Amino acid sequence: MGLELGRCCGGIIVGQRWISFGVGFACLLVAGAAAPTASGNDRPPQFRCLVREVAVKEETIMVTCHNWSMNGLRRFAADTKQPYSSVVAAEATTALRENIPMLIAYVPDPEINPVGCRIRDCRKILAVIK
Repeated sequence: MGLELGRCCGGIIVGQRWISFGVGFACLLVAGAAAPTASGNDRPPQFRCLVREVAVKEETIMVTCHNWSMNGLRRFAADTKQPYSSVVAAEATTALRENIPMLIAYVPDPEINPVGCRIRDCRKILAVIK
């Protein structure tokens, strides 16, 4: 059972804590609970990525996977202006270096993709989960 303190737009799971990156929002994830999202208690879509490349650009951190999702996704991006972007870069780099998969929760709607994230094969990262 999750404890929701406000409404979350997204965040990162660190250990068993959900750390929100939405302005003015704070959320806590209790062990075994689904991470809260803007649509309620639904879990955001997730993809188990075998990291192929991590590209850190001026405006975007792009994670490219070796594998493709069922709906044709293979790239995931985070805006570098967001406070969680350094965690995304660190976790993706670790997954690449250690050759371990990384679970990525992402926004299914391509309308809010970060700069350089193509509609056909890329989505915005909500969270990276170890």
